[in-house]
Amino acid sequence: MDADPAPPPRRRRSRAARIIGWIAASLGILLIVAVIGIVIYSQVGVMAAEPEPLAAVKADPAIAITDDSAAIVLAPVEGETGDGLVFIPGAKVDPWAYAAKLSGIVESGTTVVITKPWLNLA
Repeated sequence: MDADPAPPPRRRRSRAARIIGWIAASLGILLIVAVIGIVIYSQVGVMAAEPEPLAAVKADPAIAITDDSAAIVLAPVEGETGDGLVFIPGAKVDPWAYAAKLSGIVESGTTVVITKPWLNLA
């Protein structure tokens, strides 16, 4: 009757190590929740461009529009002065919302670059 030998006793972590483990896990979870919250906050309630003024800018033959993932470039088709303006939109505002406001500057010969901030937060 050979019985299986008892496993060696498990070494118990000290109380300080357990507390540090709980604190580290809690901080990790808190960080994950904060990041998810910021991402959700940045995407909800973004002010969009008004359709009519935006359509007027897009239809304006005097303005050449280039749109990529980093910026919107509004350039005059003729009469470019060589001047430029880099515009950084406000937080939680669609960059296209500023196109109509800045179109007058473009018509005067200045190239305008409207940046697209990461997560709609400038």
